[in-house]
Amino acid sequence: MAKQSVESKKPHAHYIDQEETDESVRKELVTHNFGGLLSVPLIAKKRMVGVLNCFVPPRIRFRQQEIRLIKGFANQAAIAVDNARLHGMIRFKMNELGTLFEVSKAVTSTLQLTRVLEEIVYHVRTILNAEACVLMLKEGNHLKVKAIKGLEPEQHKESISVGEGPAGVAVKTGQTL
Repeated sequence: MAKQSVESKKPHAHYIDQEETDESVRKELVTHNFGGLLSVPLIAKKRMVGVLNCFVPPRIRFRQQEIRLIKGFANQAAIAVDNARLHGMIRFKMNELGTLFEVSKAVTSTLQLTRVLEEIVYHVRTILNAEACVLMLKEGNHLKVKAIKGLEPEQHKESISVGEGPAGVAVKTGQTL
């Protein structure tokens, strides 16, 4: 229903008794006992963030004054949506940086390799919000589990050959899979 407004980035009114109203829009309006629809795009910083659809009962038309008012409201709503998105991104980045700081602090606070690897696995799992994380180190032609979180040791092979499975292929090719 909002396709025309999204494509043109302008408000559009559709009424069940207008010839130019798309048949699928008309059918949807009639199904829900509406007589008209005003679709107003939500645009923030020249970027489409959504659309506001307003419905009226049969035989009611949107007046220009109402359309201007709804456009103003849509502009404010678009800015609010964009600000909320930016705020969420900032919070995510701050959490990510905080976790990276904690990883750096933990890794440099000890010379015990086992403890360092356990800290890395713990924090990587936290950053990615992952169910499980396994860190394996290459020893000759094999990868050996050195730290594991979220899995019981018996749920993961203790050693795999380089080239075997996703981890082995990643080591063999040097590519992230």
